[in-house]
Amino acid sequence: MYLHLFLHTAQVYDTLRARGVLPHISQYNALMEQYAHACKLGDVMMLLSEMIKVAGLQPNANTFRILLMACQRADQVSGVC
Repeated sequence: MYLHLFLHTAQVYDTLRARGVLPHISQYNALMEQYAHACKLGDVMMLLSEMIKVAGLQPNANTFRILLMACQRADQVSGVC
C-alpha cells in the first residue's frame, strides 16, 4: 500500500516541479511522510530544506510530526531499513 501511495505522491510532486509550480506545504508533507515510512530520513531532510529555502514555506505542526516520526523510525529500525 505504501509503495502505491509513495509512487503517486512522488508523481504529483514531479509533475508540479516539471511545470514550474512549487508544491504546497501539504504536498511536501505528503511526500516527506512517504519517505519517512520508507525509512529515508535523508530524503525527508532534503525535502524539508527545499521546502524552506526554495519554496519559502515554514514547517507547520504536521511537518514537525512527520520529522519526529522519521527520526523515530530511523532510530528504531536502523538495521531493518
